[in-house]
Amino acid sequence: MSTPASRDDLIIEIKGNVFFSSQYLMDEVTIIKTKTDVENLVAQIIRFYADAGYPFCRIYPEITAEGAAIKKILLTIEEGERIKVADYIYDIQGKTVEGVVKKIMGLKQDNYFSSEAINDSKEKLLRMGVFEDINEHIVHRDGNYYVLFSLRERKSDYLTTFGSFGENDINFSINFLSLNLLGTLRQLQFHYEYQKLFALQFTEPILIFPASLNINFSLWTYDSVRLIQFNGRFIAPLGNIFNVSLLSGVESVSYPENNSDAQGHTNNVLGIGFGLVYDTFNLSFKQGINFEHLFRAYDRWKMQYDSEFIINKFILKTHYYVVETDSFEYFDYYRIGGAKDLRGYYDEEFIVSHAIWLNSEYKKFSIFPLFDVGLLNQDIQFSYGLGIEAKSRFADASLIIAWPKHGSWQDGKIHLMLEKGF
Repeated sequence: MSTPASRDDLIIEIKGNVFFSSQYLMDEVTIIKTKTDVENLVAQIIRFYADAGYPFCRIYPEITAEGAAIKKILLTIEEGERIKVADYIYDIQGKTVEGVVKKIMGLKQDNYFSSEAINDSKEKLLRMGVFEDINEHIVHRDGNYYVLFSLRERKSDYLTTFGSFGENDINFSINFLSLNLLGTLRQLQFHYEYQKLFALQFTEPILIFPASLNINFSLWTYDSVRLIQFNGRFIAPLGNIFNVSLLSGVESVSYPENNSDAQGHTNNVLGIGFGLVYDTFNLSFKQGINFEHLFRAYDRWKMQYDSEFIINKFILKTHYYVVETDSFEYFDYYRIGGAKDLRGYYDEEFIVSHAIWLNSEYKKFSIFPLFDVGLLNQDIQFSYGLGIEAKSRFADASLIIAWPKHGSWQDGKIHLMLEKGF
């Protein structure tokens, strides 16, 4: 089929096309002025064919120009064979079980080849953070066509130790995270924080994919008061970048060594959350908002908003936390300060019912500046300092030194993290 089309004073002629009409192939074309525009047009047409089962389509352009102005474009198309994929084959360089990968990618055999379906399935798998590279090749064997995927795993098990040091304050924690537990793409995280927290989290993303279930258990201990939390969070995607979550669980407060009249209690908690994750080559934007309601004699509700914006090594994190109840108890308050938020202050130095704070860093070099500022119960606090990152084959290390508002050099806080992937 050969049909000329006119775009102002430009003539575009397509020949050799049978499956698609020239009008369809040219439907989204607007302005073509340079050779780059022609290359984009060719790439677009190749995508049309690849999505319709023609992975071997080739296009040969001929350009007629007068000076710098393009006057005519002739596109000769060789559609090639339209193929059905008999099956998908997986060459996994790592420990992941093949059946789990097949379930996540969700590709059906004996369907026409579709580059769009393949790219979507690769994107779903890459989002899990286990694979660093996925390539595909078409294999012709015994009269059938197959797609061979080559998958290379990244390090998916991490051991992180963290220490925070101030003049009269020492805190350390140990965290183990497996993104691919026993090759199943399930996640397990263990977290211990000195004299404060013991926590386990298990994520089940396989049985109900594309949804996932997070099961959490944590034990908080402060002097003579203790909090046990057990809950499950169901997370379901809404399109490619949005998600919604539902939380259900229990909280149990006890006073094992308290001789006062305070009584322990166990209560139900329900919650809902919304999230957004958007990643490109040089831009990352994540945000989430969660609401929780605890049912007890004096009901309590919480709202937490967290976001992270990264562009060209500049990192900005925004947080807003608020809690409301007619009668506050020990674990109702937020504890702010330390390496997780305001890095120039002691760990949990501020006990507040509402807080908003920003963390900013510029990690263009291995030594980078940082600045934190927060509004805590109508009082402004800020900290500033420097961070140092060092990466090696053995482990990654980072050191942060930060000072509080109006603090002298002796008031600096040191935070040291060592992360080992294997």
